[in-house]
Amino acid sequence: MDYREKTALLRINAARYYGYGWISEYLKSRSAEEILSKNSLEISFDTGISAQKAEDFLKKASSFEAEKELEKIDANKISVYFYGQQGYPECFYQISQPPAVFYIKGDFSLFDAVAIVGTRKADAYAVRQTSKMSFELACTGMGIVSGLARGVDTLAHKGALKAGGKTAAVTGSGLLNIYPPENKKLAADICEKGGFLLSESPLNEAPLKTNFPLRNRLISALSWGVIVMRGDYPSGSLITARHALSQGKEVMAVPGDADNPLSRGPNRLIREGAIPVCSTEDVLAAVPEYLRQKFSEKKDKTPERENIPLSGDLKKIYTFVYKSGAASCDEISMGLNMPVSSALNILFELESGGFLARKGDRYYCLK
Repeated sequence: MDYREKTALLRINAARYYGYGWISEYLKSRSAEEILSKNSLEISFDTGISAQKAEDFLKKASSFEAEKELEKIDANKISVYFYGQQGYPECFYQISQPPAVFYIKGDFSLFDAVAIVGTRKADAYAVRQTSKMSFELACTGMGIVSGLARGVDTLAHKGALKAGGKTAAVTGSGLLNIYPPENKKLAADICEKGGFLLSESPLNEAPLKTNFPLRNRLISALSWGVIVMRGDYPSGSLITARHALSQGKEVMAVPGDADNPLSRGPNRLIREGAIPVCSTEDVLAAVPEYLRQKFSEKKDKTPERENIPLSGDLKKIYTFVYKSGAASCDEISMGLNMPVSSALNILFELESGGFLARKGDRYYCLK
């Protein structure tokens, strides 16, 4: 693909909000350079969109500094993939609206993965289930895909990394503008541990509200199935589930308590035919036949809880939290007859080591 076609695709991608559907269809029969050479009336005639929309699209595309974008790509060791170029993944061609351009940070080697998505406001149940399931699934050799957002997405990525597994994040902002900002280290860890970050946003693009529903189609495209872990109805995680259905992927949901708004999404999906999953074994049972043997062979590598390498007060506090389901520092101090200052120091060590997570003033087991 020559330089002019690449810059034309970068410009079209920057103006993608003026209509994914017609742009995707247009690129099947026209080169990007040819599309941008047309006037608004010609584009309107070819695609059926309004002349005003076509004009707005052309203005946005022409204003994008594609040459500078290519310079930033090289300077920051980021890869970019163009529609129609050799190496563009088949899984994206198979969706209804393949991206004109997408950017990669890390090692872009596709791996067999399941997507785990859910609420940004993770409660104790979401923390427990996401951390446990992502960790155990990664121990089977399965990759984990999610969206780098707060809450369930973050927990899913961290669970995979703690298991020594691979994880991929599809972001809702440019790769030079990681969002949320507190996940910059997590994003770096994903790349360092053999995974990758993917975005179709230009490098410095802000986390625009419209980016997040659209990136969900790519999360499901990179996965053999999607697990929805907590989410009200409607929510972004349910959009991912709808994309998975349209792409012929498995849709799974973790059921929740009937009176919790965060259970509405998963419970509704289950009523509509999604597979209820309450454990790693349930997910493995839903794996497509062509992948099942691959993961079941590695299943016995999942670490058992009693084999976690802790001793002394570390083990006492970990065991107390595990048996309690969740506990505050004060509850631990009283239950183990231990000074609060000592308990806090040990809790910090357990949290730093990836054994516990904190939500508010309460701690939960991650392993």
